[in-house]
Amino acid sequence: MSVNVLVENREERLNSIIAYGGVSTEILGKFKEKCLKNADRSFTQAFQCQQMTSILTLITVKDAVMLIHAPVGCTGCASFMNSAFRRGQILRGVKNPINAKWVATDLDESDVIHGGEEKLREAILEIEKRHKPKIIFVLTSCASGIIGDDVEGVIANVSKEVDAKVLPVNCEGFKTKITATGYDACYNAILNHILDEEPKPKDPNLVNVLSPFSINKKDHIELERLLSAIGIKANFVPAYAGLEDIERITSAAATTTVCHVHGEYFMDVLEKKYGIPYTREVMPLGIESTDKWLLEVAGLVGKTKEAKELIKKEHERIKPEIDYLKSQLKGKRAFISGGPARATTAGTLAQELGIELVGLHLYHFDELVGEEIKRLVESYGSFNVSVANMQPFEQANLIQRLKPDLFIGVGTWIAKQGITSASVLDQLRNSLGYEGALVVGRKLADAVKNPSFGEKLAKWRKLPYKQEWFDENPFKYLKLEEVV
Repeated sequence: MSVNVLVENREERLNSIIAYGGVSTEILGKFKEKCLKNADRSFTQAFQCQQMTSILTLITVKDAVMLIHAPVGCTGCASFMNSAFRRGQILRGVKNPINAKWVATDLDESDVIHGGEEKLREAILEIEKRHKPKIIFVLTSCASGIIGDDVEGVIANVSKEVDAKVLPVNCEGFKTKITATGYDACYNAILNHILDEEPKPKDPNLVNVLSPFSINKKDHIELERLLSAIGIKANFVPAYAGLEDIERITSAAATTTVCHVHGEYFMDVLEKKYGIPYTREVMPLGIESTDKWLLEVAGLVGKTKEAKELIKKEHERIKPEIDYLKSQLKGKRAFISGGPARATTAGTLAQELGIELVGLHLYHFDELVGEEIKRLVESYGSFNVSVANMQPFEQANLIQRLKPDLFIGVGTWIAKQGITSASVLDQLRNSLGYEGALVVGRKLADAVKNPSFGEKLAKWRKLPYKQEWFDENPFKYLKLEEVV
C-alpha cells in the first residue's frame, strides 16, 4: 500500500538558489537574515536538469531497468553516465563490467500531438519480456510533462501484466532549477511504490546509509569499517543496492547519509512516517567531520562509548601523517569546487591540513549548507563564493583573478590556466572517513610538489574564452541587485 508522500521543490522547501556571486560574509549575512534571493542570469553557458540527477541515483540499482519517457535527446546523459557506471563496477572488482540497462520511448512530434501513453505501455511490456527485471523505473521528462501523459495511470494498468515493480519517477526538468531535486524524486518513488505503509520489526544494530552514485568503493569500505567497529550493520542504499536492500530500509534503527544534499528529504520522511531517527551532522569528509558524523550515528543506536574509543584510536593512528601533510601544505591558497555538502566540508579538511581558502564554488546554496558556510567563515573569514549550475566561464574568470596555488575539486580543465589541479572529490578516489582524509591529503601534497603539468599545459593549450572575458567582472551576467 502506498504511503502517498508528496515532495516540494527545493526552491520552496529549502530556499535553494543557483545564481550568486560575492563573498562569504555577505552570503552568510543574507542567509541569516532570510533575505537571500536567487539572482537572475542574462546569459547561461550550460545547465544540468534534475532528470540527470535522477538517472545518476538509479542507474546502479541491481536488477533494474530505467525507462526514460522522453525524446531521444534526453537520453544523452544516460549514455554518458553509463561509462561512469562501468567504471564504478571496475572499482568494485568486477572483471567483466556490464552496461546499464536503460530504454527510451523516443517521443517525437507525433507523440507531442497525440500523446505518448501507448509508447510507454509497449516499452514497459517489452522491458519485462526482454530483461525480466525486479524494478522498472519510469523517468518522466519535460516533453511527457508538457503534453500531459498520465504516466501513473499507464503504470497502474500495465503493472497487472508484469512481474516487476514499476515506479514512476517524476523528474521533469522544468519543475525546478535545482538539479539536486532529482534525488528527492527518486526517493519519493521508493517511498510511494516500494516501502510498505507499516514499518517492519526493527533491527537495533541496523543503520541505513544513503549513498549517492559518486561513492567510491573504498569510501564504502571505510565507512563500513568504522560502523562495524562499534557494532553497527550498514545498509547502503540505493547505490549498487538491490530490491531486498531497499525493502530493508524500514527495518533500520536509524538512518544516516554520505551527503545531506543527497539524502535529507528521504531521511526526514522516514522519521515522520516510520519513526526512524536520522543524523543531521555533516558528511564524514575530514577528521572533525568524521568525528561528528560517527558520534551522531552512534548516539542514535546507543553506542556513543564505543564511538569515542574508536575516534581516540583513529586519531592516534593518523596524527603523525596528518602532521607531516600539514607541514607540506601549510599556507597554500586553495579554490574548492563541488557539490554544496562536499565542497563546504572539504573546506574544513583543508583547514585541518593548513590550507587557506580563497574561493568556493557550489552547484547551489540552501539551508542545508548555510551552517557549513558559517563554520568556514569562523575559520577563514572572508573568501569568494560562486553559486552556479554549470557555468564554467565564471569559474575560469575567478580562477584567473585569484590565482590560487591549488584547485580542489572536479575540473581538470583548470590545469589549462596553469593552476595546480587535484581532482579528489570524485568517484575515482576515496575521500571519506579517516582513510579518506589521508588519501586527499597525500593527493594534495603530491600536487603542490609537482606543478609542472599545469605550467606546461597552459603554454600549449588555449581556453575557449578570450582575454576580453577575463577583463570583465566574473559575475557580469548576474543581476546581483536582485540579491538584496
